Amino acid sequence: MYEWGHEHKGNASGNWQRELTSRRQLAEQGWQGLGEPGARHTDPKLSDASWFLYTRDCKAGESFTLRNHKYQAPIVFSEKAYFEAGPVEVEE
Repeated sequence: MYEWGHEHKGNASGNWQRELTSRRQLAEQGWQGLGEPGARHTDPKLSDASWFLYTRDCKAGESFTLRNHKYQAPIVFSEKAYFEAGPVEVEE
């Protein structure tokens, strides 16, 4: 997940704020925080970016939605889903 604390930045057009996932909601859904790796922002004029790693065992066929930022989507890693079933469908 990208930059907690900045999740409400950006204008409200598109009604995206109703889709936000809070840290509390992540915990309630069984996600566990693993840490915060260091990362550089792609724009050198901005300070370093903050990414937060979470983990959770997921069941076959399960679906969920994660969002904590207007423009930066979460990155989901899966060791089995991609190789066994192909790429995960992402709705925009």
